[in-house]
Amino acid sequence: MKCNTDIMKVIIDWFGQDIHTIQCKNCCFVADVFVSVSPTFFGWVFSFGGKIRIVYPDSLVKEYRQALHSALEDDDK
Repeated sequence: MKCNTDIMKVIIDWFGQDIHTIQCKNCCFVADVFVSVSPTFFGWVFSFGGKIRIVYPDSLVKEYRQALHSALEDDDK
């Protein structure tokens, strides 16, 4: 996940201090974490308003995008 540095404490609280991170430019970092993929996880990521972005693996990025698109679909079709 690519995260804004101002939420580093949240990431550590959620995943623990032993996570692997790489500092990036523009006040962000990449956190390499293992997650249980679920609507709850996607909701958690979304709740940060873009401060967390799923960037890898591509299959998870695609799944997250599909979940977001599904949430926007009109049920009255």
